[in-house]
Amino acid sequence: MEALAIALYPNLNETIAFMMTGFVVVLGVLWTMSLATSLMSLPFKLAEKRAAKKAAEAAAQSASRQKQADEKSAELAGVISSAVYAAMDGAPHRSVSVKPSSEGEPAELVAVIAAAAAVAIGAPCRVCGITRVAPDFNWASSGRSAIFESHKR
Repeated sequence: MEALAIALYPNLNETIAFMMTGFVVVLGVLWTMSLATSLMSLPFKLAEKRAAKKAAEAAAQSASRQKQADEKSAELAGVISSAVYAAMDGAPHRSVSVKPSSEGEPAELVAVIAAAAAVAIGAPCRVCGITRVAPDFNWASSGRSAIFESHKR
């Protein structure tokens, strides 16, 4: 216990021993605090590694999907160009790109509608949107329309 206390008028050896003891105690406390904070940060580091791994896997899957979509788009554009060429009896045309619309319509549907419109109009056109409507199940109206159509002939 004498190492933790110092006399009123210490000599040089007592002063050095007291200072060394205090230095060792301070280093021990600092090391203990460093160890405690490192242990507290361990779960966060593990969670960060897991999140980084998931992000890397998602990026790899996204790149793979994008590559497949690009290949499918190029293939689809070629098929549509061939169909338009055949429908237009060899008239020159150009398919710029084929991609799904923002509403989630398949690229094939948008491309076929655009190609059919270009053939019907005879000029380049662009499909700005496709809206699906619910079928009309009004049987009375359909019956009247059929009767009127039959009397026009």
